[in-house]
Amino acid sequence: MISLEEEVKLGFSELQIDTNIEMKVWNYLEHIKSYHLPTYNHSLRVGILARKIAEFTHIDSKDIFLAGLIHDIGKINIDKKILNNKGLLSENDMNIIQTHVNFGYDLVRDDLPIVAEIMRRHHTHQQNSYPIIANDDFGTIPKNITSSILWNSRLLALADFYDALTTRNNDKFYSNVEEPNRKKSDDEYLKIMIKNNSDQEKLIKDLSLAGILKGFYKEIKNNTSEHKKNELYNTISWPNKYFPDEVARKVMIACALEPLSNKYGCTTRYIDSHPCIKLEYFISAAINIGDSFRELAERMQKYDYMQDFLIYDLAYKAQCDAKKNHAGGRINQGIIELLIPIVAAQMSFRYYNEDADCEHTLIVANSLIRKSTSREDVDFLVKMKRFAFDLCGYNDREIKTHPSANSIYQYYYKDMFSSPKDSTAYLHNYEFVNRFPTVKKIYNIILNDSSPSLMQRTENAYKEIRLNEHQNVGEGLTADYVACALYLLLSSNQKDIVIV
Repeated sequence: MISLEEEVKLGFSELQIDTNIEMKVWNYLEHIKSYHLPTYNHSLRVGILARKIAEFTHIDSKDIFLAGLIHDIGKINIDKKILNNKGLLSENDMNIIQTHVNFGYDLVRDDLPIVAEIMRRHHTHQQNSYPIIANDDFGTIPKNITSSILWNSRLLALADFYDALTTRNNDKFYSNVEEPNRKKSDDEYLKIMIKNNSDQEKLIKDLSLAGILKGFYKEIKNNTSEHKKNELYNTISWPNKYFPDEVARKVMIACALEPLSNKYGCTTRYIDSHPCIKLEYFISAAINIGDSFRELAERMQKYDYMQDFLIYDLAYKAQCDAKKNHAGGRINQGIIELLIPIVAAQMSFRYYNEDADCEHTLIVANSLIRKSTSREDVDFLVKMKRFAFDLCGYNDREIKTHPSANSIYQYYYKDMFSSPKDSTAYLHNYEFVNRFPTVKKIYNIILNDSSPSLMQRTENAYKEIRLNEHQNVGEGLTADYVACALYLLLSSNQKDIVIV
């Protein structure tokens, strides 16, 4: 799992924040870090959480991300004894700590005026609000964005309160709660959140249900015990994992799950990345391509693994089917390309009576496109790519045909070396040529992540790859690898409870 600092760096990259601004913010953060480490870590967490909340509410998250990171910069002017106090503050200490807001505002306003205005108001939404700010006091900020500043400050206040509530081992929030230092349940935290932020009760519950705030708000109790649920689960009759219907089912589930996790730059359950790339298009496309993969599995049952066979006509068919009943552009192109050889490889395992573990599957998939595909497969792959690009109106975009390529492997190999290194196209082709290393890495990250939610594990894997390997390539490429890893997770661990 990536560190807080790495996640903040990823935020700067994803939000395309100007390098000069990024350097200024890191400079402020360095001052906080050197003075009081707990405040520094709190600041990083609040910036990350505030950004998630803003994106959930469909507003631009740049300013609130920056404001969250440095909202407590003024605390470098507060005595550490007060900052380290785990009890209720005296009136005098409270008066001192309240000065951090205006001190921080004065530090930041010349560099980041809008961010400073958001910071200045993050304690004005609580019961004992401070500092006192006139309604029209926005300095030189244009009037048309003052309402945005107010809403951003309200969301920042939620992020600040929630992080302090759930991470600080003190009794400042629990004066009327028994056993203040006892670890609270998620529901207890949320009840305190709602009690102290009653004007945002619906949003708090929605954020909890979406998993942005820790846990899920349980208004409806499930009375079935975990033991009973597991007992019922174990009564399910599991078909052979290589049955065509079972292959199609797992492909559809993986492709439907992929867009649900929060992955910046992609369509998610929170936001559509583009009017032509809506969540419902992904869900319908996921179901639509199932028939082609069922047919692929059926066809592979008739072939000997080492003989030549045609399968990429089904890649073209799947891409055409993906378009049915929705008005969007190309959906699932990269996923289809990845899954065609992988599913074909899995079906070949039946000749050896072996289990389709992830690593072995990817090795065989690479071997399959080297030895068992033909120029006819290449022609269908090119046709599929042309159809996909035409769906997006890229009618003038060149699709390289590589006439001398006599296998799918040769096509990707030639296409890789005709693409700029480290470009999206290069890395897409590299995956096929080099045994799908990024798919394997994502699979292992998700498999070994201890987070209870599959969506959180998926998000963590996406972030790690974006930070370390895909900083300058299209987000859709990383998402395609995620979908493929999810399919491998489902097919390699058939009886596991993957979604909890």
